[in-house]
Amino acid sequence: MTAALLFDPLTWLGREHPAMVHLPIAAALLVPVALLLSLWRREEGWLRTARFLAWAGLIGSGAALLSGLFWARQLDLLAPGGWLAQAKDGHLQSLLRTHQFLALGGFALGLLTLAVLHRKAERGVATALLLSLAWAGAWGAAGHWGGRMVFPEVASSADMKAVHQEMQAQMQQAPAPPRKDFHGVYLEMCASCHGQDGSARSPSGHKMHGQDFTDPKWQAARTDDQIVKVILDGKGHMPAFRGALSEADALALVQQVLRPMNKAPHS
Repeated sequence: MTAALLFDPLTWLGREHPAMVHLPIAAALLVPVALLLSLWRREEGWLRTARFLAWAGLIGSGAALLSGLFWARQLDLLAPGGWLAQAKDGHLQSLLRTHQFLALGGFALGLLTLAVLHRKAERGVATALLLSLAWAGAWGAAGHWGGRMVFPEVASSADMKAVHQEMQAQMQQAPAPPRKDFHGVYLEMCASCHGQDGSARSPSGHKMHGQDFTDPKWQAARTDDQIVKVILDGKGHMPAFRGALSEADALALVQQVLRPMNKAPHS
């Protein structure tokens, strides 16, 4: 199996969506700054800077919108052939739609800003300033709503710590009985964060930052012993399950349940 087989450009583009939004937001915020300096200093250089930033922001916006579309499709948040996000969770649905409409509205405002900036009339600079402020506001708001999906209030560090403490307290109340049905163990202990299929593509999976066990690159980069250690001792958002699972249990869980979830093509 080669590295090329493990790399899917569309999957990579979708998962890089959170990183791709930073450039257009930064550019959109800097366009009105450059236009204000242009009006204040009466220098053509600042106007050229504003045009450059507007082009960078618009191109970056296009890449961000495209990556967001691929990401939503990977998370099953778009119906086949559809363009509007949908989710079974009503709260998540509201966040998705608001995020999407703000992003699309901001892109349209960016186009108008750039069109006005290329007009020669001096009055167009003031109009472009107003449009760029609206553009920056729309994309900043879209970023805010996107952040609320990725880092919702219910998943604050204090709440996460309380959840982990409660889980650990429950696990320490009684010794764990011998276990044989490790698919049942996975559904009981892991599915709420990682999804029944291991992809973590669920509202709770996003809130708890669950690892995608179907990712071939993640699977290839870790040994069984490394995964067992994280299961038993915890790491980051992952609580420790030592006491609820023995080392033999954790190894069986990895080999019988987590490893078969790998979606790498078989050679």
